[in-house]
Amino acid sequence: MSLDEGRQSQRPYRYGMVLLCAGALINWLGLAEDYAEPVRYVGVACIVAGALLICAAMCCWLQSPARQPHTDRASPDTHQLK
Repeated sequence: MSLDEGRQSQRPYRYGMVLLCAGALINWLGLAEDYAEPVRYVGVACIVAGALLICAAMCCWLQSPARQPHTDRASPDTHQLK
């Protein structure tokens, strides 16, 4: 996986976390006020959308091929025991 592919797969995760936090804050504000019933629905929608984005990012990470370890000789700054 290249660096750009890693960043592309992290973007849905980051947006999902932001939506989860925003939804929790909106729900907390909606529960604090009696007249803000629609605000709670917006909060729940944010939480659901954030959870779906996080699930999509995790599926992308699970489908990516595993990184292969380098098979070259040890670099000079690595100490080897013989």
